[in-house]
Amino acid sequence: MTENGKNSDPDSLEIAEEKATKYLYQRFFVLPVVGGVFGFHQTRWWSIFTKTVFTAYYVSVLSTIVTLSYSSYLNRDNMAVASGCIHILITAFVVLGISLTLQRLRKDVVQLLSLDEIICEYQCSEYLSNLIRKSDQKLRFLLIFWVALYGSSAWIAVIFPFIDVYFGYELSLSNVTDVYWKGLPFASWWPMDADNSNLAWTTCFMSQGLYAFFAASSATSGMLCFAIFSEDIFNHIKLLVNSIERLEKRAKLMFKMLHPGKSLRNSLDEYDECYYNCILQNVKHHQKIVIKKDLLMKIANIPVAVPFFGGAMLLGLAGINLLSDGDIRIAPKVLFTCLGVTEAAQMFLLCHYGEQFRTQSELLFNATFYTKCYRRSMKCKRAMMIFRLGVSRPMAISAAKLIVLNMGTFANLVNSAYSIFNLQSITTQED
Repeated sequence: MTENGKNSDPDSLEIAEEKATKYLYQRFFVLPVVGGVFGFHQTRWWSIFTKTVFTAYYVSVLSTIVTLSYSSYLNRDNMAVASGCIHILITAFVVLGISLTLQRLRKDVVQLLSLDEIICEYQCSEYLSNLIRKSDQKLRFLLIFWVALYGSSAWIAVIFPFIDVYFGYELSLSNVTDVYWKGLPFASWWPMDADNSNLAWTTCFMSQGLYAFFAASSATSGMLCFAIFSEDIFNHIKLLVNSIERLEKRAKLMFKMLHPGKSLRNSLDEYDECYYNCILQNVKHHQKIVIKKDLLMKIANIPVAVPFFGGAMLLGLAGINLLSDGDIRIAPKVLFTCLGVTEAAQMFLLCHYGEQFRTQSELLFNATFYTKCYRRSMKCKRAMMIFRLGVSRPMAISAAKLIVLNMGTFANLVNSAYSIFNLQSITTQED
């Protein structure tokens, strides 16, 4: 690894690529591929599969953006229909941003997925192994959680439109311009007459279903990648805190290894040198952690910014659709409520991880005050002061370097969403 934290050797890059592919495949099978997040190229057939899926992914997402943009324009005077079109349109921009960013920064993603890379001398410990096991449990839970949420939305999108057809609710929606909705997951413009042609309806339904599959896979894969990178950084911060708490023991162990048979009381200068070297190890470890965090910021910048800039609108649109008088159908109300809950959960998780970055870095800073370096030489004291200065600024994750992710941000997001919903509600009552 070079000074800037990047592998320059082509062989090491190829090995890192293989390890990253193996890690994702073992845990998530082909989910990163169908989500447009990380392609598998370990063999010729995997490359063909990846290119095929990615082609279908981008065609589906881009066509959805075009059709829903036009649908929103056509029904700009019908908030009940337009809110649903805009909601799905924003999610399309989100998943497109996730895929394009992670493809463009694939080398950085591969580097962050090199989880077994040794970046400090005390990394091979039972303490870190326990942390990794707990992180793996969290990742399995998140995978099940997101699959359950998006799976529920998928079943709702497929089943509930036919419930509306059965009860005749779809006939109540008459003031809609050039979009189709009967038996479809969501209202959308389509170049063929989906109301009077089975072939047109089938192609429209399959197009929406394919997009929903890709969008759910992309959002789930993106969240899991963010969780993997964050958990790895948290584990190293906790390991660093633990090593600072064990600074005396580490220094004594180093002294015994370098000066076997010598008495510590009669070799204080040598022991101070070992103590200093242990602090230096912590400094280098922290530098590597900062590199990882900067890479995460670089990768997550756009994918996190898009949903947060439109997050209040997403949640507000879900509320508008839920209580809209212009559309009494059950399907859109249940679907967009479920999507709103899922999107709120995603933004909550991102803010939670952002809060954890601050909490863990504060614990690291506090740990530097509980060492006994005041008993050591001026060289050791100076090294600890420099290290303390380096960790004094809490780590933070931001969206486009404008919005810092923490629980306060999530509270403001929910408040903004309620304001949008409340404003629309008041406007509707006045009309």
